[in-house]
Amino acid sequence: MIKWFKEGAEMQPKPNVHYYEKPYDTNKIWSKLEIDPATMGDQGIYACVANNQYGVMAKNFKAEYVY
Repeated sequence: MIKWFKEGAEMQPKPNVHYYEKPYDTNKIWSKLEIDPATMGDQGIYACVANNQYGVMAKNFKAEYVY
């Protein structure tokens, strides 16, 4: 299972926020978060958290809005 978080809170669906998941290779899933159009309010620290019977892995990144 893959979940996306912003500033520590699980993200909820919005009209401009889309999550994509695509299986690849054996037992692997590729996930993508797309925010379009982005606004200044979308800035922040995001995390992609994958969880299964073997454990949990998270990757964090910072998104900045530049105009």
